[in-house]
Amino acid sequence: MVVTIDLLSVLTGLLILAGIVLAVYLVIAIARLIKTLGRINTLLGQIDAPVTETIRQMPDLISKVNRISADVGTITESAKTSVPTVLDDVQTVTGTVRDNVTSVGSAVHDVSDGVHGFFAGSSGTAAHIGSIMSFASTVIEIMGHLFPKKTTRTKRRTRR
Repeated sequence: MVVTIDLLSVLTGLLILAGIVLAVYLVIAIARLIKTLGRINTLLGQIDAPVTETIRQMPDLISKVNRISADVGTITESAKTSVPTVLDDVQTVTGTVRDNVTSVGSAVHDVSDGVHGFFAGSSGTAAHIGSIMSFASTVIEIMGHLFPKKTTRTKRRTRR
C-alpha cells in the first residue's frame, strides 16, 4: 500500500496551524493591552485633579520661593555685618571677665597675706598698721571689682 501525501497540503496545514496559534496569541496580547490601557486611563482620571491644582499653584509657589531667597540674602548680608561686631563684643566681655577673675584671685591672695600678716604677730606697731592698711586696700579693691561703676554705652545697632 502506498500512501501519497502532498507536501503542499502538509505545509498548508502547518501554516494554518501556526496562523491559528499566532491569532490566539495576538488576541490574548490585545486583551491584556486593553486591560492595561483601562488601568492607565483610570489612574490618569484619578491624578488629573491634583496635577491640575498643582500646576495652578506653581506661579504663587515660585513667587514665594523668590521672596524666601531674597529674605535669606538679606539675612546673610545682615549676618556679615552684625556677627563680627557681636564676636568683638564677646571677645571684649571675655577679656574683661578674665581680667576681673585675675584681679579677684590676686586680691584674695593679698587678703590672705594681709590676714596672715595681721594675725602672725609682728614685733612692731608699724608692721601692724601696714598689715591693716594692706588688708583695707585689698578689701576696697575687691569691692571695686564686685560693684563696678556703671557706664552707659551710646553705641546703638540699627536693625534692617
